Amino acid sequence: MGGGVTREPLLCCANPIRLSFRGRIRVMSRQAAELLKKALTLPVTERAELAGSLIESLDKTEDESVAAAWDEEVARRMEQLDSGKVKQVPLEQARRRLSSAVE
Repeated sequence: MGGGVTREPLLCCANPIRLSFRGRIRVMSRQAAELLKKALTLPVTERAELAGSLIESLDKTEDESVAAAWDEEVARRMEQLDSGKVKQVPLEQARRRLSSAVE
């Protein structure tokens, strides 16, 4: 889709609200807009939990092979930590490393 193309909302409501977030216009009901407004006042950890729950609610199906692959990856990483092959890095240091790698 081109940059100037707009999509009509799939569901229409009586009084839609147009919101701009990161340069994108979104149309949502007043109820959804109020929920968003309230959610944005939550601390970042609570917003992350809420966002994760909402995303999970969109796709109730789980690909068993993906879940199994993540379980194996978690077990592998835990073994590496336990054996001393890798060392933990503080979150802020990891963020700095990632930021400098992206730039």
